[in-house]
Amino acid sequence: MTVQHYGTPEQRRKLLTDLVAIPSISESEGETHFPDAVYSLLSQWEYFKTNPSHLHHGARTGDEAFLSAHYKHTSATETIVLISHFDVVGVEEYGEYESLAFRVDELTEAFVRDAEQFHPSVQKDIQSGEYLFGRGTMDMKAGLTIHISILEKAIINRWPINIVLLTVPDEEVNSTGMRAAVGYLNRIKEEYNFSYTLFLNSEPVFTQKPDDDNYYIYSGSIGKIMPGLLFYGKETHVGEPLAGISSNYMASFLMNHLELNQRLRETVFEEKTPLPVSLYQKDLKQEYSVKTPYRSAALFNVFLFKRSANEVFDIFQQEVHTATERLNDAYRTLCNDEGVQGVGNVQVLDYEQLESYAIQRHGETKVAEWKKEIHTRTDLDDREKSILTADKLARHCNDLSPAIISFFAPPYYPAVSSKRTVQFDAWIDFIKTESQRAHQLPVKNIQYFNGISDLSYVAYRDAGGDGWRAYEANTPVFGTSYTIPFHGMSQLQGPVLNIGPRGKDAHKKTERLHAHSAFVEVPFIIERLIEKVIECNAYNH
Repeated sequence: MTVQHYGTPEQRRKLLTDLVAIPSISESEGETHFPDAVYSLLSQWEYFKTNPSHLHHGARTGDEAFLSAHYKHTSATETIVLISHFDVVGVEEYGEYESLAFRVDELTEAFVRDAEQFHPSVQKDIQSGEYLFGRGTMDMKAGLTIHISILEKAIINRWPINIVLLTVPDEEVNSTGMRAAVGYLNRIKEEYNFSYTLFLNSEPVFTQKPDDDNYYIYSGSIGKIMPGLLFYGKETHVGEPLAGISSNYMASFLMNHLELNQRLRETVFEEKTPLPVSLYQKDLKQEYSVKTPYRSAALFNVFLFKRSANEVFDIFQQEVHTATERLNDAYRTLCNDEGVQGVGNVQVLDYEQLESYAIQRHGETKVAEWKKEIHTRTDLDDREKSILTADKLARHCNDLSPAIISFFAPPYYPAVSSKRTVQFDAWIDFIKTESQRAHQLPVKNIQYFNGISDLSYVAYRDAGGDGWRAYEANTPVFGTSYTIPFHGMSQLQGPVLNIGPRGKDAHKKTERLHAHSAFVEVPFIIERLIEKVIECNAYNH
């Protein structure tokens, strides 16, 4: 009889500590090497020695450094995809404990020793002995640990369903790993005749409010998009302020109107997106002088449930126009009071209009050269490239000023949610019943995971067929340093779920994982869910 290596809570705990010990911080060398470790582990399994083509290391075939391993049943087409990410955020906030951030047992012991320095709620968890501390324990190497144990069990017990394990880098920054994996999932779908029955992520449970101890499963994942503004004024000497218009003055009206703007939030099934906030605001002046700043930029975080990029951009533009009208009224009144003519009204353009005007003025070749000059720079991220591209074109079209130019900057996570079908509702009810029966664990179902996840890049639905057009047209770096495979995502259709372990304080020094949840409860829930999916598939056939 084949022995499971990851079938017990103790074995899963050991696997987690081994995975956490690899410091796979986003965009670091550790992140690059992490798939090698998982590949080495899985390649020792007899199944993958016999079926080496079922183990895929993306970086070795020219893809991003994601890793995939799948179990193929001899006759089944129904397939469950287990999705996780292995990158983690940095550890600077650990301070004196930084050297222990990836050493779960030692860090947990150190926190027990020094418990009195922490907030009482953290002290309580430390003293309970129920939590493991360390970067990546909660977010989200526990999820990968559970998936590896599920894959192993499927292989050993020859479950009559196919299981694809997919673990990816860069979820914490731009999701390059998951975006690249879309094409791979479509390729193996065709090659092995997979029918994707369920996309299952195991991101950790996030609290809905302080001191929230409820256990949640999620039928989808919240979306995120980042509209931005370039404020292009007219420079002047500080001694003659109304001979120009400061970009900071322009920005003040827009920031006040757009920050926490309720028109940019959504409500679905009594769930509300967080209000929009600015993530970036600065002027683009590089040096000190008494010339007023005339170019500034701002980026806004907007969460989504149902809205497409087109819909968000339409609302955003409406609010920009409203705020700009107030700006123009105030500036005009000020100029009248001072008896000066001023520089006239500020106009509103989107990036697509700006680029079209720049091409008309300077030609496609010259505009392409300017864009390439910025997009090939390795010292800039995609947000900086987006801002500087709009700025470059605006400076070569300064007859448009004063103007406010709206655009998008990466990343974009489309919202995703499962259709409520009789079968899907039966799965949810089954999970609730089994969790209560076996572990006295009440389960609450929420429509949208509120922590942002890679589920955004599967099951993409767009009723109109072009809901992303505004994004493609108004993201300065789209198609060069940043792309989203919208068509490929729309081909990966199936229900989505997020079932993960309980934990607390993701991205903080006190990030911690509830051990019983991760090593006992969640593996049980996922195994029983898969059994239910198999049962439903057999009944439907």
